[in-house]
Amino acid sequence: MKAFQLLLTLLAWATLGLAQSGGSSGATHIPQCAQTCLEDAAKAVACDPTNQWCVCTNTQLQGIWAVCVMQHCTVKEALATRNLTEAACYAPVRNNSESPRVVNIVLCIISCLCVTARFAHKGLFTTGELGADDLTLLLSIAAGLPQVIVIDRSIIPHGLGKDVWNVPPEDIYIFSRGLYALIIAYYLQIALIKLSLLLFLLRIFPRTATKNLIRATMVFDILFGISFALAATFTCTPISFFWTLWDGEHSGKCLDINLMGWINAGVSIGLDVWMLALPLFEVFCLQLSWQRKLSAAFMFFVGTFVTIVSIFRLRFLVDFGSSLNPTWTATNVVLASIIEVNAGIICVCLPSLRIIFVRMFPNILASTHSVSQRTYSEFDTRARASVAGQLQTQSTMAQDSSAIMKTQTFDIQHDDADKAQLVQMYDLGAPSSKSLGTRSSSVGSV
Repeated sequence: MKAFQLLLTLLAWATLGLAQSGGSSGATHIPQCAQTCLEDAAKAVACDPTNQWCVCTNTQLQGIWAVCVMQHCTVKEALATRNLTEAACYAPVRNNSESPRVVNIVLCIISCLCVTARFAHKGLFTTGELGADDLTLLLSIAAGLPQVIVIDRSIIPHGLGKDVWNVPPEDIYIFSRGLYALIIAYYLQIALIKLSLLLFLLRIFPRTATKNLIRATMVFDILFGISFALAATFTCTPISFFWTLWDGEHSGKCLDINLMGWINAGVSIGLDVWMLALPLFEVFCLQLSWQRKLSAAFMFFVGTFVTIVSIFRLRFLVDFGSSLNPTWTATNVVLASIIEVNAGIICVCLPSLRIIFVRMFPNILASTHSVSQRTYSEFDTRARASVAGQLQTQSTMAQDSSAIMKTQTFDIQHDDADKAQLVQMYDLGAPSSKSLGTRSSSVGSV
């Protein structure tokens, strides 16, 4: 009789609570295993199980009850119990899904605009063809767009930013499948973004030793991206066990998913620091004033923002790995991942964006612009003086019929303005370096 009274009380609480809180788990009754656990917990703390206030506020009872439910109920029954009791006790229903949705769409638009501006600048203001870094950047965008769709259409509508006990079981399966696809795409995209930046550095730094270091880093980055993408793809056997293991009703085996994420984040942070150190070391070795060194280093130093986001993401991954509420704690991980990949794309586009801003706002960026213009003006003046001297020498020699004539033909190819400035800075600091462009000479005699 007491058990029947308890059941009626719980059902009354749950019905009233669900009506007011809008619970969406689809559960309509407290599982039998949870009812038994509640009776035992109430006896242990001398609390009347029909007393709603006692059941909802006694933390000792709730702790004993929760442990018992996890031991004697299935995962789905435990989630249904938590959903109904939280609704019965008028606990607030948390929903933090709007933040990742807005950040996902806004940063995607900004990144696409930056990439569009980069290629527009290359097509309108330079004569250079698309380089390997440009093509790699396009591949990273191709890997990122599906992530935007998966986050907006799969992960967010099916549980991200909500407590897992408020998410219907069928939605948890969809959420887990979306998370599986998101992890693989993230590993590929972050490696492609790093590769694009490395290819850019390979173009602008002419020292052989530096180029060899960059090439070695590129090989490491490629192996890093492929290995983690493959490991994430086949992390569970069968693969479907990745999104069904949570319910405890399926059999299979998985690698340590959390450990894999921590290792990937740690290696990625270390690689970011190394990739930042390479260009900064080159810039600060130049024989230039500190003002010019800092101006050139600033563009690369902005990349530290991506590293900082990666560090926060690693911290969120640790929280996610120890959480029993994955749909809620995954919110920060997804947010950090969105910010990290989009900030990386923007950083890769910074050299082109800088030139565009100089053209659009010459007064605001007058100091940087004037230094560049003065450098080019001095270079152009010296070049004109050299050509004039050669013409005068040729005219003098032409008057002597027995003189030997020497003809030199120069083919100068102009590259990106950002590359030109950086390489020219290197030339000023290293007298033996090669000048920008290719030059061919032909020598003839009369």
